[in-house]
Order: sequence, then C-alpha cells, then structure tokens
Amino acid sequence: MSDETREECLTKVAFDIVGEFEALLKDKGIKIPNSEREAGRADEEACIFGSDYYRLEEEVKGILKHYELL
Repeated sequence: MSDETREECLTKVAFDIVGEFEALLKDKGIKIPNSEREAGRADEEACIFGSDYYRLEEEVKGILKHYELL
C-alpha cells in the first residue's frame, strides 16, 4: 500500500469513527461548546464543530498509526 493510499485510508477510517461519536452525541442531545460556531446559529446540527472536529480526527488517525492498525 502506498503512503498516499494509506493516508487516505486512515482519513476515511478516522472520519467514520468521529462520525460514530457525532451520532452518539446527537442521540444524547449533546453539543460540544465551540467558539467557532456562528453566534445565533443554535440550530447548527454538528455536535462536534470546527477545530474540535479536526483535532479529534487527527488524534484518531494518530492512534491508528501508533498501533499500526492500517
């Protein structure tokens, strides 16, 4: 597997894992506070937003790489 293909695979798996967290938070009615949300946009669907989302995605990718799961 080429590095590019591996990186794409890591990103896809991380996206899916973060999506599961997003679904769980939505089911529980929890939105993680984030100053990047636009004021007055309480109807924003995302439970994990902005840099919080990307931070979590990068951390998941780091874990997958560390344990050589992909």
